[in-house]
Amino acid sequence: MTQKLPFVEPKGEEPAGYHRFRRLRTPYERYMEEEGLPVFRGVGCRDTRELPLGDWKRLGARGSFLYLSGIGPKKGMYLLEVPSGGAVLPEKHLYDEFFYVVEGRGSTEVWRGDGAQAPSPANKRQAFEWQAGALFMVPINAWHRFVNASSSPALLLCANNAPSAMNLYMSRNFVFDCPYDFTERYRWSEDFFRAKDELEAEAYRGRAAIRSNVFPDIVTCHLPLDNQRLPGYRRIAPHFSGFPAVGGFISEYPSGRYSKGHYHASGAVLVCLRG
Repeated sequence: MTQKLPFVEPKGEEPAGYHRFRRLRTPYERYMEEEGLPVFRGVGCRDTRELPLGDWKRLGARGSFLYLSGIGPKKGMYLLEVPSGGAVLPEKHLYDEFFYVVEGRGSTEVWRGDGAQAPSPANKRQAFEWQAGALFMVPINAWHRFVNASSSPALLLCANNAPSAMNLYMSRNFVFDCPYDFTERYRWSEDFFRAKDELEAEAYRGRAAIRSNVFPDIVTCHLPLDNQRLPGYRRIAPHFSGFPAVGGFISEYPSGRYSKGHYHASGAVLVCLRG
């Protein structure tokens, strides 16, 4: 509840209110403040491994938010450090999340059910392993946690659409405690988190895509020839949960060449994997 401020009626022809408006913090900005983590603000950072991390009590880990210029209200980003030999506390939420493993190795456990510790008998807990260079998604509103079985911390970079959800509903409880089960987005199957490599064409552009929720190594993976941005340009689009255009794409530029000029609305985040 925001503090009530007294209204002062203007005198004469003077306009009411402040003559310079104050920008209110969005629900997502308030959420970042409540979590108590460092927040990096700017166009971009040179190396995510150099960003300061703070204690993330809600998850029992360490982390840091990235609130990049121009995309703050549209796309959320954060770093998550999974402690060595430990695990992150379970959570679920009404937004999609995609993770790139910067350092370390471990596993992710995912399940549907009524509680953090008690998946229903009809929905067994699923697990898959990851290492540096892996890319994977976590189904919307499914319980999940990250486990680190190694002797050193693991660092994960996350992108999500949390700002849109939080700014729309303006209810932290609804975003994190909604009981709705998105069965059309996550229906239990043995191969849901099994890495796949079958190429197909995007229905709307005809460019290369792969339907998979886990990509073991996007740093050294084979990328099919695309040639759209320039001759020799290679590209693949992950189609997570069978939904196109929600997880970006992976591309490779040949040495000594540059990309064809283009523009689009704000929201694009570039992560340099190598080079």
